[in-house]
Amino acid sequence: MSDASDGSAGQLLDERVLARLGDEVGDREAALRFAAAYLGLLPTRVDRVCAACTASDSEAAEDAVLSLRVTSAMVGASLLMGLAAEVEMAVTRGDLVTARTAADGLPRVAAATAAAVAALLAEAYAVEHG
Repeated sequence: MSDASDGSAGQLLDERVLARLGDEVGDREAALRFAAAYLGLLPTRVDRVCAACTASDSEAAEDAVLSLRVTSAMVGASLLMGLAAEVEMAVTRGDLVTARTAADGLPRVAAATAAAVAALLAEAYAVEHG
């Protein structure tokens, strides 16, 4: 499921983050529902970032990438969160060329992240219902 298991910033999915979220809210199912919602909204979030960067719309890019970065952090999508942070820093500096370049990697990393989240959800569902 995860690209790495050591909690490093470069790992695709740190499952411990989602487990902590479940512990914090006192409801593992709520954390899994959040992950499922994240998975459903991920393509739209990535598309919004890429479109805003391509259009050189710094305000829209900042809003879109903030949403992507924060929700990725909450679900433990470390690699995607890091890439979103790179885009965000470039946008904040007003460097939309660098932001576009970094955003070009978002679809690939998001697809891999989506697969990892889907696998985590499938496993959790199988354990709880099978």
